[in-house]
Amino acid sequence: MKLTELRKKLEKIEERQVTVDGRTKEIKINSNEALSRWDKLYGSNKEIFLKNLRGHISFLERYIPFSSSPQAFKAAWEIRSDELTLSDSELVVNLGGQLIPEIKDSAVFVKNQKGLMISPLHDGLLFGVRHSDGNYDDHLDDLGKFFYQPPEDLLGMLRYRFYESFSDETKVPLVLFISMWFGFNNSLDEVEKKNHPSEIDWVYIICPVKVISTYGIDEKNLTKPLQLQLISRNEALELCNQIKNKCTEHKDLQFRPNLSTSIEKEFSYEHIKSSKKGKAIKKWARENSKSCPGCEKSFTEFSDMNITFGHIISQNWCDSFSFLANKVHNPDNLYLTCKSCNSSLNKYFPEKELQNKITLNGYGTIGDWLRNHVAEIRKLIS
Repeated sequence: MKLTELRKKLEKIEERQVTVDGRTKEIKINSNEALSRWDKLYGSNKEIFLKNLRGHISFLERYIPFSSSPQAFKAAWEIRSDELTLSDSELVVNLGGQLIPEIKDSAVFVKNQKGLMISPLHDGLLFGVRHSDGNYDDHLDDLGKFFYQPPEDLLGMLRYRFYESFSDETKVPLVLFISMWFGFNNSLDEVEKKNHPSEIDWVYIICPVKVISTYGIDEKNLTKPLQLQLISRNEALELCNQIKNKCTEHKDLQFRPNLSTSIEKEFSYEHIKSSKKGKAIKKWARENSKSCPGCEKSFTEFSDMNITFGHIISQNWCDSFSFLANKVHNPDNLYLTCKSCNSSLNKYFPEKELQNKITLNGYGTIGDWLRNHVAEIRKLIS
């Protein structure tokens, strides 16, 4: 993450008055003001910021167990009322929703609040956003995507654009929460009220979301809304783990974000070991001057039948440890090698020098090639 490069983009902002969509008050922006606000939010010390980001993500993770499923949150959104009835609550809970009573002194589970929830650990980071019926663009599509209202001031603009820039550059979308609150049977008459527990007059529902808009730090896009997408608890935990890895320097390993599920399946070992897709990968390797990491001979010196796909963690090892069973044929566990070098490994791991060649020194896993060149490889499938 290159904070200094993002900051430089703000130097190009010209002084002007802007009006945010849906609001009437004009906001004055200029490069000096933007740079001053940026320094307040993010500074220029990458190590300090990444340490703060890691702490923020660890804090955010503690709320994931209290989150509802995207389906339940969408159902709650579509009730379009600030009151939740008993039947409404049954619908939400049956879809995987968790209704949380109001918690005193909580910044999250508190009624009548709108707008952004700023991280208690860092002013430039967001814990979440609050949704109220009728706010801005009130549409939540079937994939759980929605636009959150444009920022109200320059600080908000910079937060939005930073979240997009980080997510786009690292290929790991930042995670936050969306929250809604409801009165719970507050419309009951006085007689019915006696049979209603007062401590649950208000209930809350939260769901993790990821950033999917890509406007970035650009003068023309400063006032744009933030596009978010509802995600499951499992995806939120996985993304949090990836973000924390991004915040930590691994001198002996290069961090790799997960491949999409569709890519994992399409290019798994079973689908490439003897298929047109496998031949396309071998052809791409030749055209791009790739070599066998074992003997270091160019793949142009081998016929297709003398090139194969090796496993970094051996198939025998994965068979012995069942938790690895669904990862053994993942493209990130595969690398291209000549048959001779692959046979010499038998059922063992590649030695450390060979592992380093595959994962660090430019040879790459099949997953690495797919992350950067999947479109090129697909064109060679015939």
